Amino acid sequence: WGVLEQLQLGVKLKGGARRVGGWNQVSLDELQAYMHAAFHPEVWGLSNAHKDGGPIKEAWHRCWSLGGRLSARLVKVLVTHIAPLWKAYPQTVSVFKKELAECCTYGLQAASDSTADVASEGISSLSPDLACCADSFLLEGRETFVRVLVVRTLTLLRGDPSDIGHGLRDVALALLDIHESKELSVHNYLAFSMTHRLKNRIWQALSVLAPLLLPDHIPPIAHRLMRAQDNLERKSVRFYMELCTFEFLRREPALIHSLLVPALAQYNAQAPIAASLMLISNFLFRAYAMPAEGKATRCRLVKGETQAEEAIFALGVALLPWVSHHTHHVRVLASLALKHYHHSIGVVGSGTPTRENRLLGEASLSFMERNEDTAKLHEHLTRLFFDGLDLDGMSRLDTIFLQIVSDGQGWGEQIPPGMTQDIETEMNDYHRAFLAVSAAPAPCPKEVEAEAGGMSVQRKYQPEALQQLKQGGAGADAEAGPSAKEGGRGEGGGEGGEQGS
Repeated sequence: WGVLEQLQLGVKLKGGARRVGGWNQVSLDELQAYMHAAFHPEVWGLSNAHKDGGPIKEAWHRCWSLGGRLSARLVKVLVTHIAPLWKAYPQTVSVFKKELAECCTYGLQAASDSTADVASEGISSLSPDLACCADSFLLEGRETFVRVLVVRTLTLLRGDPSDIGHGLRDVALALLDIHESKELSVHNYLAFSMTHRLKNRIWQALSVLAPLLLPDHIPPIAHRLMRAQDNLERKSVRFYMELCTFEFLRREPALIHSLLVPALAQYNAQAPIAASLMLISNFLFRAYAMPAEGKATRCRLVKGETQAEEAIFALGVALLPWVSHHTHHVRVLASLALKHYHHSIGVVGSGTPTRENRLLGEASLSFMERNEDTAKLHEHLTRLFFDGLDLDGMSRLDTIFLQIVSDGQGWGEQIPPGMTQDIETEMNDYHRAFLAVSAAPAPCPKEVEAEAGGMSVQRKYQPEALQQLKQGGAGADAEAGPSAKEGGRGEGGGEGGEQGS
């Protein structure tokens, strides 16, 4: 480091010429030489080298601060160099929890940042091992490279399960600390603003880490997550929050009693918050039992069947009043969840409702099945959003990050719309189509179905569309989603009808 400091101050070269000073005159090769010495595996394996103020932490902060001032390319090289060390020594993840959380939210700050510099170094030149990995396509994005690589590394830790579990928990808590910081404690932020992008990055990382946390570490994080659900966020942010909540509740059904049921008792919750609760309930009912050809698959929730059945039954009772909600997509999602639960409860359910709840539930479900418009709407939404939905794969690394990696043309990451936003848009389109049909002369049945949006459309979070994206077969239409119609949502999906970045 002393040599590098002399270089940046300006030194005499051969022939008497003098090198111009400044850190921007220190070459990347010289900085990499420092990294190879400071972050040598033999040094990294020493536990006393990682304490605050120790040589490794000091070297990290030196390189990271230079990367922030000079070049995003230097940050890429730094993280590429250290990622294998985190993977091989998971006990050091807890020591670097704040730094790892910062890496999970790393990205270019503004369009004036040098994207050409970020893209100038290919994966193969940075690390031949990364270029050969099966998911190397996730690392092709420009400013998404650092955070995708760090989150990918956290999913591949090897060693003592206890060290891995504690490390992942500490990183998750550090990410929540960033979300709860004063800078991000704002609710009225613009779409595609820095605040919006930072919140997306935080919850994208948490969505991938949620299925990997140890059971004992879930309750305290889940309580903080449910408190965050009470805040008004953009729907693209809420979708990742909904995924995290679903993963925690499916792994610990007791939390359905303590967290979700009390939240459903807040009948005056604002519509976006209520819609999130409805979507989480739909996911849980489908994870509990998936009917197939008249048969139901028993308990796909992680805990024992008895505990899961009691929790799911309590959820069904708490969800019933929401079919009367004044917001269209909220009550439709509630009725869709109850209808699915009703068809599976006869096979896998053991709860005994009170006489009043049973009569009210039977009357509501009878209306849903016998009213033609409601039955048609349920069938349409099920086919469009839930058929083929891979509940076990929604929080996988490729599912989360594939749709946000830049296509190489724009400088910023994509911000896809949330699932509730797609459902709300589809409900509005569906309603307008039926109004148009009722005002026009009666067409043939096939035209009515097409006009009402009755075609089979695959969303990008469903397996078939995800596979198309991996193979490069999905274009701009797959990015924007089939619901980007009159609203004019820009590339990567918009927020509330706004254009993309």
